[in-house]
Amino acid sequence: MIKSIILGMMLMYKPVTGQPEIVRPQVISTECIKVNYTSDINAEVIDMLDWVVMDATLRNNYVMSPGPIATLVFGNYIVNTKFDLVKGDNWDVWTFDDDYIYFFLTGDSQNYTRNPDKQVPYTPRFIQVGNPGVQVVNHCNKWQTITNCVPGSINPGANIITEVWGPFNYTFAGNIGNQNVMSIKYYWNCSGDTPSTCTELEENWYVRPYGWVQWAHSSNPNREEGGFSFPPHYEPFDSIIPGVTNFVTWCESN
Repeated sequence: MIKSIILGMMLMYKPVTGQPEIVRPQVISTECIKVNYTSDINAEVIDMLDWVVMDATLRNNYVMSPGPIATLVFGNYIVNTKFDLVKGDNWDVWTFDDDYIYFFLTGDSQNYTRNPDKQVPYTPRFIQVGNPGVQVVNHCNKWQTITNCVPGSINPGANIITEVWGPFNYTFAGNIGNQNVMSIKYYWNCSGDTPSTCTELEENWYVRPYGWVQWAHSSNPNREEGGFSFPPHYEPFDSIIPGVTNFVTWCESN
C-alpha cells in the first residue's frame, strides 16, 4: 500500500538570512515507490490535474481531434474515451487523490487490463516544474486482465518509471496553435531504476485547458543507453472541435 500524506504537508527548506522560506511539495518515498525531486527548489509549483484533465468549462461540449478523444470526470476517476465516441466503450482511465494521479486501466467495457490496487503512480499531484521536475519509480506494480468480464489472475509486473518534463513551448499543427506543454514520460518493462533499463516508452503531452493533446511510443528492446527508437510513433489530437461522448463503464466499476 502506498502511504500518503495529507495535502498541504510540505518539506521546508531553510533559506539564507533575509530570504523567505521556500516551500516544496513532497510525497514520501516508500518501499514500493521511490520519488526523486530533480527541479530547482525555487521552481514554480503546479497541480498536474489542471494539465491532465480538460477544463470543466469545455469537456461537456468539446473533444480533441483527430482521434477523437473526449474527457470525462466521475468522482476521482478521469476517463478518456477514444476513437468511437458514440459507442463510448474504449478508454484509458486514471484515478487521483491529494498525493498522486494514478494509472488505473485501459481497454473496452468487457476486455481490459487494470491495476487491481488502482495505485500505479503516474505523477505526483503537485510538482515543481523542471526537466524533469520529478521522477517516480514503482517497484510493486501489479496487473490483471479482464476478458469478457471474467477477471484473470493478478500478476506482478516489471518496474515502471515516470518523469514529468516542462513546461516547454510548442506550435501544434492543429487549431490549438502555440502552447506551453507538460510532458509525462512513462517508461515500462524496466529491469532497474533508470530509463535505460526499460524497453518501452510512452510519452503524453498535456496543454491547459485542453488536457491530453498527443501520445507517442518508442522502444528500446536491447535496453541500451539512449537506445529508444527515433522518431517515435506518435499521434497528435491537437484540434478542439464540438462534440460529446457516451460512456459505457467497465464490467467492475469498483
